[in-house]
Amino acid sequence: MNVLDCGCGPGSITVGFALIVALGRVVGVDLNEDDIKSVEELARIVETPNATFRSADIYALPLADESFDAVFAHGVMKHLAELDAAIREMFRVLKPGGLIGARSSDHDGHIYFPQDSLIDESLKLIEQAVKRNGRDRNIGRHLRALFIESGIERVEASAS
Repeated sequence: MNVLDCGCGPGSITVGFALIVALGRVVGVDLNEDDIKSVEELARIVETPNATFRSADIYALPLADESFDAVFAHGVMKHLAELDAAIREMFRVLKPGGLIGARSSDHDGHIYFPQDSLIDESLKLIEQAVKRNGRDRNIGRHLRALFIESGIERVEASAS
């Protein structure tokens, strides 16, 4: 099995995939080159020779068409301005019959206790900045619809 982890960040999930599919291949991509350097070190320590990492843009993955059995994107969608383009690119590298897993947060579901006016004010400022940059802090609740709108025939959704 070949797995692609888009927006792999520090790589803990990617390295976990590599341990699970020890006979397969796992590729982690992230735009942040510092994260790539860190995750390469983690993969060396954990001894996952089947995992490789590269700096890459999710809108233009330097990977062959239909080359992965599974494509995963954890927490990356909320950082993207062109979600449709990212979804199309993930499907481009997915083999027919493959699986895409996308997970993202819904910040309106976060509960803080005890309630604090400074936290409330900080969250309002973050929301304003996110909107000004064309992003959605609550993209998690929209992922199902986004995949359907992209022409995906079978979409399953769950929340945790």
